[in-house]
Amino acid sequence: MVAGLPGAGKTTLVAAEPHALDSDALREAWAPRLPGVPYALWRPLVHAWHWLAIWRATGRPEGVILVRPFTTGWLRRAVLSRARRHHPAVHLVVVDATPEQARAGQRARGRTVGERAMRRHERRWARADLAHEPWTTVTRVPARPRAYRRDRREVWGNTRREAIQPA
Repeated sequence: MVAGLPGAGKTTLVAAEPHALDSDALREAWAPRLPGVPYALWRPLVHAWHWLAIWRATGRPEGVILVRPFTTGWLRRAVLSRARRHHPAVHLVVVDATPEQARAGQRARGRTVGERAMRRHERRWARADLAHEPWTTVTRVPARPRAYRRDRREVWGNTRREAIQPA
């Protein structure tokens, strides 16, 4: 799983990964079919479809990379629990961005999260106690999209270790 604040660089990190389930990719796939319809009207459908895809993927034996903010603790733990039932190892990669970096990332991509929603994500992420969740590994990567090409092998290599890493 790849998690972090909206705009942190999660999508950039997984851009070259063919087995990544990312709501941004889903949005891009649906956009040509809905020309002229504001995204705000069909965003709930994209997110509902993405959650359904995540739920289905975690129940299959094939590996997959899930991309969400995962700031809501009970949702993160529910997906983790389901994945642990079907996979021997479940890894978390956290794109560690400050709120300022995440907001800059949102502006760069041309889509921003509302201020109230962003503050909610920030509060939830600040309270996340990943060290007490049963991840196989937790790997933190800095919010440095330009460096991801170089670091990608190292990031995914870290998720193959079996020892639990401190958050």
